[in-house]
Formats: sequence, C-alpha cells, structure tokens
Amino acid sequence: MPVRYGGPSGLLPGGVRLLVETTTSPQARTPRRLDTAEASSTRRPETSGGSEQGHEVKDTLSARESEVLVNGGVGSASVHLADGASRQAKGAWQQGGPSETSAAPPSRMYPQVTLAVTTLNRTEYLRETLSAALAQDYPNLEILVSDNGSSDDTPAVALTLVGNDPRARFRRNDTTVPQHEHFTQCVLAARGEYFILLCDDDVINPTFVSEMVTVATRHSNVGVVVPANVTIDERGKMIAEFATPQGDVFDGPEFVCRWLSGPGPKLFGNVVTMLGRTETIRRFGGYRDFAHGQNMDNLLFLQCAITGRVGFARGAVFGWRVYNRSYGSASSPHNVAESSHQFVQHLLRDPRTVEALAALPSTRRKEVVNGVRLMTAREFLSRIDFFEHPFQWACVRRLFMFHWDAMFCYVVCHWYYRWLRDLF
Repeated sequence: MPVRYGGPSGLLPGGVRLLVETTTSPQARTPRRLDTAEASSTRRPETSGGSEQGHEVKDTLSARESEVLVNGGVGSASVHLADGASRQAKGAWQQGGPSETSAAPPSRMYPQVTLAVTTLNRTEYLRETLSAALAQDYPNLEILVSDNGSSDDTPAVALTLVGNDPRARFRRNDTTVPQHEHFTQCVLAARGEYFILLCDDDVINPTFVSEMVTVATRHSNVGVVVPANVTIDERGKMIAEFATPQGDVFDGPEFVCRWLSGPGPKLFGNVVTMLGRTETIRRFGGYRDFAHGQNMDNLLFLQCAITGRVGFARGAVFGWRVYNRSYGSASSPHNVAESSHQFVQHLLRDPRTVEALAALPSTRRKEVVNGVRLMTAREFLSRIDFFEHPFQWACVRRLFMFHWDAMFCYVVCHWYYRWLRDLF
C-alpha cells in the first residue's frame, strides 16, 4: 500500500493522521532513556568554528563558533524491503505524532543534537519538512533553520512555522552561496554534539532523532548512524523501500566496502540525512566543493564511517523525495563525471582523509578507494543510459566526459563483452 508522508491529507498507513502539518511547538513524548553507563560514554565535542556569511534572526553564534575553519551514492536502483522490513517501516510511521505528555527536561542523559533544515526558494515542501522537524520527540534538540538567500517568501514561511519554539533558531545568507558552503555553515553554527542535515523537500518520522541517538549511544565507537530509507514522489507517495540489514551496528570500513561495491541489496539511496558527530564532521572540513554538490555527501559519510563503527536505526525512517526538479536530478552527466574525479582525488590527496585511510589495513584501504572508483563509474554510466543503450553514438561520445582509469575501462569493456556475448 502506498505510504503518505504528511501530504495534504496528513494521513499515514491505516488511516492514522500525522500530527505535523500545523504543529509549531512540541508536546513531545519522552524517548527511551539511556542508562548511566551509556550516557557517560558520550563525549562533548571540541568546538571549532568557521566564518559564516549571513545573519541569524533569533540568535547569534558564540565567539568560538565564528572562528575560521582550518584545514578545512549510487542510489539509482532501489529494492523492496525483505523479511518483513516493509511492515517495520510502515509501523514506524504509524506511531503518529507527539503524545500529550510533556518532554523530559534535557540533561546529560540526552546529548544535544542539531537538526539543520536547509532551504532555498522551496516553500511548497518546506512546510512539510519543517513540520516534521518540529514534531520530533527528542528532548535535547536544536532545530537550525538555514535559508540560503531565498528570493521568495521562504524566510517568512519558516519564521511563521517555528513561531516561539525554544528549540528553533533561524539564520539566512544575504546572498546565495554554493550548496557545499551553505551546508558547512550549518555544521559550524551547530551547538549539538551530534549533527543531522535535512533538506527542505525531504521528511522524517516523529521518532527519527530519538531512534538515531539511541543507536549512537548504545554502542561504543559509533562514528555515524544511518536511517531506514524510502523514496517518495512530489505528492509524498512512496515509490520504493530500501533494504534493512540484520543488526544495528557494523564495522565501519567493512560497511563502506559493501556499500561501494559489495553484493547485497541497497540499504539507502541518499546519505545526506545521517547522524554524525559534529566534531568529526568539522575535523574533515565539512562538505567539500564538488561539481554541483554531487558526491559531497558520499565523501562525508565515508569519512565518518571509516573512523569508527556504523549504526543502523531501523526505527528512524527517512523519506527522500525524488522528482524532476530536485537538486540531484538536475545534475548533468558532466557534473557527475567531474565530481567523481574530485571524489577519488580527495581520497588520495586530502591530508585528513589520507590519515584516516592510513589507519586501515592496506588491503582494506585499497578496497575502499577502488570501491569509490567502481561506484562513481556505475553512477556516471547509469546517468548516460549506457547500460541500456551502450552502442548509441550519443552515449559513446559521452563516455569521454569521464576521467578514464583502469576501473572505468574495466566496467565499460566488461559490459560491451556481455552484450556481444549475448548477441552472438
């Protein structure tokens, strides 16, 4: 059955109404408490800062947050959930909105999380996205709404939605900056120990943050937590569901290698919305300047994952909206090719990333780098419809947009071999 994500009707599966369309202040229910041993294992981040264009309407950055920052996926194929996971994702949405119980006061039991909602001239979805953020039941949450210089009524819509909610701050850039810079501004402005970024056309379920934090704090050395993924269309109707793994914590480098090139179903199509340690994200320099913003989220996920373990929060459901006007869909093959090259070069040349990779066994390190080469090659070839029409002249010409290496050559030649073998 198609799943509604708080669209015009606000209905969830089974006729349950999603209480986020008009919510401007939370009546949060208390999430599962962490025991004292688990809570004491979490560390507060060392705040490093960065210069930030724009200004905040409801608050200002601290002196340390305004320092200068120094040193500074393939999701084209989606699969249905296996082994009853579809019912699990559906059930997460049926939990509904906040209860009548007031939230427990923030304490050290609940590390602070910054949920950054980034927006630019997209009021038609911002209401839904921001309402989903305001409906979160996590008691120690900062909601940072960041406008990247919108020319429409986005700022007014955002301020109306957040109202006087004490968890929310609003900031905006006077002029629009590149996407990677805007995202990094949010990282630098964050006050939480953990950071989650949510784009203005995507949605999350009401227990999203609580579920992510529970996984991050239940286990030691978790560098990043990813949610269950589904894709939705313009109207919020579910297109496809991704698989969920067995278990909720995994070896980081091994998880990365399986994500890049290993067998098995795809677990997610978009890693922009994940939970990572703010300190770690800042240490790697935030989001990088890749062509049209392509692969910058993949790089950041990889960096966070190889420095620890990867958590999977199956009770946190992320709805990634896929449609013709979405930012990712607007990327040209040239941008995909250029960002793929930048991704690989960053792994090989960025000092902090090289240092993180050097801590891995040499075989695993090579597997990660070759996995990135394989993933980016497949993404580009998929974008130019090579796997469907490999002999079309327009497709053949586009092959030369890519920076050829041994991996790309292997993938192309192997596909041609398969076609010719089947033909004769």
